[in-house]
Amino acid sequence: KIIVILVLTWFLWCRDREFGVKLGIVYFVGGMFNQIIKGIFTVSRPWVLEPRLIPETIIMDRAIGWSFTSAHTAAATALYGSLSLATKRVSLKLVCYLLILLTAISRLYLLVHTPQDVAGSLLIGVLLLALVWFYAAHEEFQRRFKIALMIGFGILLLTLGGIAIYRTVEGVNPAFLEGAFAALGAAIGYGIGWYLMAGRPYQEREHWYWQILKMVVGLSISFVLNAGIPALFGSHPLAILIGYALFTVWAVAGYPILIMWVKQRRIKGVA
Repeated sequence: KIIVILVLTWFLWCRDREFGVKLGIVYFVGGMFNQIIKGIFTVSRPWVLEPRLIPETIIMDRAIGWSFTSAHTAAATALYGSLSLATKRVSLKLVCYLLILLTAISRLYLLVHTPQDVAGSLLIGVLLLALVWFYAAHEEFQRRFKIALMIGFGILLLTLGGIAIYRTVEGVNPAFLEGAFAALGAAIGYGIGWYLMAGRPYQEREHWYWQILKMVVGLSISFVLNAGIPALFGSHPLAILIGYALFTVWAVAGYPILIMWVKQRRIKGVA
């Protein structure tokens, strides 16, 4: 999660906004798919399905959510898969593929997932990467793609929201509820941020010291938004949803708009 946030915000704020937007789509849509599948199939962890498998106690205590599919594998596929498509260097591509593979293998080695869990996440990740990075790259398809993406985004939000509410009423698996409402809030915030930034010119590149300052200030406020609401109101699903929604709105639109406003004020002050 921390690595994804660092990479995502770096590209959105400092490096290549278009890449950051695509990475965010793959990551957050994949996260919604992952939680929807977990909420529908409610597959137990491997050591519950097969008692002879006994992982470390600390692992059992932390991996208390449902098993199918693997959230870690999905996140790694979204992040490193996107990075592999953004570089032309074969060596970097191989490193990205290796990191995806190692993440998947680690989930099996730690006995927190089955091969089916990992394979499902890899399949979803690859399909999303293909959709966003290849289909959307063709200019003649971009308008249709955006419309289809918005419709699909809405359907996923409604589906995940319905499942999360149903499971909340059912009162089972707090770990799933936390993940589901986090994914729901992040996706809602990302969609709002994407809409607010549509058509706005944003210059990512700056002198290195401004880039460092942008990251330090932006991440500090991001942490407050993401963790502050749950810290104040506890681990209630609504607090988690709001915290993640505020974070993604800030990352995608709020902070870039603030940076553009500061630049304009600085230019007027010099003039």
